Amino acid sequence: MIGRLKEGSLGDLNPIPTACIVLSTLAWLMYAFSVPNVWVVTSNLPGACAAMAAMTMMLPLMKGSKKLYTVQATLVGGTLLNLLLWSYLIFSGMAAAARSRFLGLYASAFFIILAASPLSTIKEVITSRNSASIYAPMTAAQCVNSGLWTVYGLFGAKDIFVWGPNATGVVLGLLQLLLKLLFPSKSA
Repeated sequence: MIGRLKEGSLGDLNPIPTACIVLSTLAWLMYAFSVPNVWVVTSNLPGACAAMAAMTMMLPLMKGSKKLYTVQATLVGGTLLNLLLWSYLIFSGMAAAARSRFLGLYASAFFIILAASPLSTIKEVITSRNSASIYAPMTAAQCVNSGLWTVYGLFGAKDIFVWGPNATGVVLGLLQLLLKLLFPSKSA
C-alpha cells in the first residue's frame, strides 16, 4: 500500500475488499456487543479503525477511476444498512437471543462477501492471466486470520457464527492464493 501511495495510483489493485472490511468489522461488532463476546469486540475495534484508515488512504488514489463510485456506494450503502439494522433490532423489542442469532447470520454473510470480494476480478484474472488485482499480503492475512478464528470458534467460543464463516474464509483465501500461483502478477 505504501508503494501505491508514493505512486499516487491504485494501479490494478481491487479496492472493493477494503471497503468490505470496513463494513464487515462493523457487522461483527454489532454481533459481539449483542452476544456479548469480549474477544470479538477487542479484535474488531482496531480492525475497524485500521480498515477505515486504509480506505481513507485509498479513496484519493481512485480519483478518475470507474471503481470510485462502486466503493463509495458500497461504503455509504453498507454503513446505512448496518445502522438501520442495528436500530431496528434494538427498538423492535426482539428477544436478545433472537437478535443475536439474526446479527450472527448477518455478520457471517457479510464476512463471506468480504472473503469472496477479491474474487470479484476472477474473470479478469483468468482471461488476462494476471492476478495483479488480488493483493497477496491481504490474501495471506485472510487465510491466517480466518484460520485462527476458525480454531477459536470451534474450540474456544463454540460458536458456529464465528467458526462457520471463517472456515469458508480459509477456503476462499486459499482459492485466491491458488490464482496468484497460477497467474502471477504482471506490472502494468
